[in-house]
Amino acid sequence: LPAGSDTAVAGQLSAVRPWVGWSGRVSLEPTAGPGLPAEWAEAGLTVRYRAEGQRLGPGDSVKRRLQAAGVVPWMRPYVPLLFRGEDLVAVADLWLSQETADLAAQGSARYAVVWRCPRPVF
Repeated sequence: LPAGSDTAVAGQLSAVRPWVGWSGRVSLEPTAGPGLPAEWAEAGLTVRYRAEGQRLGPGDSVKRRLQAAGVVPWMRPYVPLLFRGEDLVAVADLWLSQETADLAAQGSARYAVVWRCPRPVF
């Protein structure tokens, strides 16, 4: 990880405040498609970098997903992960947890995660 980085918490973001860090910029933007529930985006989320054992759901390893998607090995530790409390709700703009997608489908207002990475990840 970058010198001085904290794997526990990299920063915060919300619908009105993007996060900018070593691995780029993450913002939450209104969408009609799949996304985070509006109340979560408005309340804010925590951005963290990957650690061993993180899962999007039972048996759904972040590590395996990144490998299967072809994310280059040297970028995997820098992919921003979005948390609501201790719950992993999104892996950058690549995936939402199933629980998050299910909850968002029930509400009308949603926010898409948009990650602008200055380095190639695939």
